[in-house]
Amino acid sequence: MRKKHPKDEFMWRWELKDVGLSSRWRIVDKLVQAGIVRLAYKSRQYQEYILTDYELVKQAVLNYFKGKGLEVEGKAIIPETATKYANPEYLSITPPEDFLDVVEGYEDLKWLLKLAVLNPGIHFIFYGPPGIGKSIILLELERLPGAYYVTAGEVSKAGLLDVIYDLKPRFILIDELDKIKSPKELTFIYELASTGRVKEVKAVKSGRYREIVIACNIFASANKIDHFPSEFRDRFWIIEMQQYDIEQARRITVNYLVKREGVPLSIATTIASKLVEEKKLPSVRKAVMLWKLIQPIYVEKKKEEDVAKAIDRAIKILEKYKSLKHARKALEQYTNYR
Repeated sequence: MRKKHPKDEFMWRWELKDVGLSSRWRIVDKLVQAGIVRLAYKSRQYQEYILTDYELVKQAVLNYFKGKGLEVEGKAIIPETATKYANPEYLSITPPEDFLDVVEGYEDLKWLLKLAVLNPGIHFIFYGPPGIGKSIILLELERLPGAYYVTAGEVSKAGLLDVIYDLKPRFILIDELDKIKSPKELTFIYELASTGRVKEVKAVKSGRYREIVIACNIFASANKIDHFPSEFRDRFWIIEMQQYDIEQARRITVNYLVKREGVPLSIATTIASKLVEEKKLPSVRKAVMLWKLIQPIYVEKKKEEDVAKAIDRAIKILEKYKSLKHARKALEQYTNYR
């Protein structure tokens, strides 16, 4: 390598062929990973790099041509055993001891999920009609270190890209995956599930290029999966979940309120009985929302009878304005989802 251009002494820019690397462009990728070369610009026609450490680049390339591999001072600058992930701190995780214990039934599935979270590259889609525990599983997974929860209808590809680059999550939890209709967004998730690699190219407008590889597991819920391409589904374990009965839904609601929201058992039981048994609304989300509505009364008075009256009054108001009717309709609309 020369500091001066071989053809023009006033030019500080070389092509790969100028330094004998025209057929060995993958070496440059390794130099970028090593941090001694930086990608400055990328388009469909060409890429531009900046040498962040000229001497190390020179030594590495000279050693390569001497048959020593990409070495500096006798050491490989990118050892074969080195991690390729941008979030190595999440490679080894320990789930909480009570992980998934609020999920009613599914003992075999819970055993499988406890294994799945220990290694990256394992992805699941839980599908079926509302009210069967899909969201509870995602909420439990959200307790794991490095987890990021998102509802598919509320985030764009660009937004999820920024999350991945900024937070480097280990567990990507996507609720209501079937709301994603854009082929581009599905392709993005497909690539992430396939390789853990995501990239962003905006060469035409800004010359922006980003690429990252993360250790990740994708867990998603969906009411339907038929519209997903077969190659997309092939990247996931598809889990078809069964409908809970009212008693199971009541127990789940009580357990979740007590163990995850810190609700006193007597109040959690009242909420579950009123909302799930009487009003036939087996929704943990709605139960949590109802608790948060009446929580100020509990904090102020701490009398069970006052809280019970507040629960009754809140439910009557919600029923008067058709809130419970619409909530039940939302749960029932996918009953015949097949």
